[in-house]
Amino acid sequence: MGRSPDPGVQEALAVLARIRREVSLETGPVPLGEAYLRLVEAVEAAPENRNGADKTWVERATEGYRAHYSKAREAR
Repeated sequence: MGRSPDPGVQEALAVLARIRREVSLETGPVPLGEAYLRLVEAVEAAPENRNGADKTWVERATEGYRAHYSKAREAR
């Protein structure tokens, strides 16, 4: 960080801030279709997603992602 953003970034942020102030966005519950809900139910019922299933792969994957991205540096 430390560097001041270029004028294009500052202008884009100003436009987004103005839109946020001026545009009213309705928010609320997202309607979920029956087909989607059936798929969610099927995924949740899969043996690998049940309580007590071995999920140690999640920790290994997270460690791998962190190791990979910890080497990332800002492009100049």
